[in-house]
Amino acid sequence: MIKLLTFDLDNTLWHTDPVIIRAETEGLQWLFEQAPEVAERFSTEQIRRKRIDLIRQEPELVHFISRWRIRSLELLLQECGYDRDTAADLAQRSFDVFQHHREDIVLFDGVEEAMAELAGDFTLVALTNGNANVFNTDAGRHFDHAIRAEEIGAAKPAPDMFLAALGYAGVAPHQSIHIGDDFKNDHEPAAALGMHTLQAALLGEDNWRDENSPPVFRDWRELPALIRSIARVDEP
Repeated sequence: MIKLLTFDLDNTLWHTDPVIIRAETEGLQWLFEQAPEVAERFSTEQIRRKRIDLIRQEPELVHFISRWRIRSLELLLQECGYDRDTAADLAQRSFDVFQHHREDIVLFDGVEEAMAELAGDFTLVALTNGNANVFNTDAGRHFDHAIRAEEIGAAKPAPDMFLAALGYAGVAPHQSIHIGDDFKNDHEPAAALGMHTLQAALLGEDNWRDENSPPVFRDWRELPALIRSIARVDEP
């Protein structure tokens, strides 16, 4: 019997790219106003490249993306002459602006209705490599639990988040379904553990599909029926 549903967030519950673009724009605009030396010295693209370069210098940050963003801003501010404490304060406050907009999302059509229907029958857990806190979004009220990579120090496709969700719900892998958009990060690791999977193709990208691909949905209004069809097959 299916008891647990785990959900990826980015590009599964909402379209992520416009959210990130707006969040980065707002966070940097705040920083430029508070520390104009940064805007005078670096372009937005240069700031982005410096953040990417940082992960090569400090690879341990790869699973801690909030810390990664803050650390890159701290170094940027120090390079512009700010002392360590001031740089840390400004970096954190700029990140807070970013994070506010990072969680200001627009759910895909049908998410609210589907989640409300499913929440009555299953345990719902969010699993994300991103740093959005689902409980700060409109979808949050439907979830029982959420796990972020930066909270446990391991990102998908590592099995850690899936195992943590199974442990939280107290169920075996075959009693769960994972729903996500990314074949490598969502389907493959979940299926390897013995979980059922469903693939979200809300943005129309499904050229990766082959005979080994999981069932796909392109509209959230299709999802409850798909889940219940798997649940019926799984019944003893």
